[in-house]
Amino acid sequence: MSTHIGYARVSTTDQNTDTQAERLKAVGCAVIRKEKVSGKSRDGRSELATVLEFIRPGDVLTVVKLDRLGRSRRARTSASSNRRSAPTGRWARSCSPFSAWSLRWS
Repeated sequence: MSTHIGYARVSTTDQNTDTQAERLKAVGCAVIRKEKVSGKSRDGRSELATVLEFIRPGDVLTVVKLDRLGRSRRARTSASSNRRSAPTGRWARSCSPFSAWSLRWS
């Protein structure tokens, strides 16, 4: 059974993840992990680390914007791979009014 996992991140403590969480819920995320931390590096991003540790084959990771995973393509690629399984395909953008980017794991 696959799980649709959403990840929401804001860069500063005075920002709010609620809007991202609402969009993730609207596109069908059953689990939403949120954190307030800079995207400059993966250091201190415990919620992202949790998602990447527990994501399984068949699961889908969704973010509202690709920069929520990292500022550069290299950071996003690094963030979307882990030891146990790897993403398949490419990031796909949904066509709903609550558009988001999703990636399925193999």
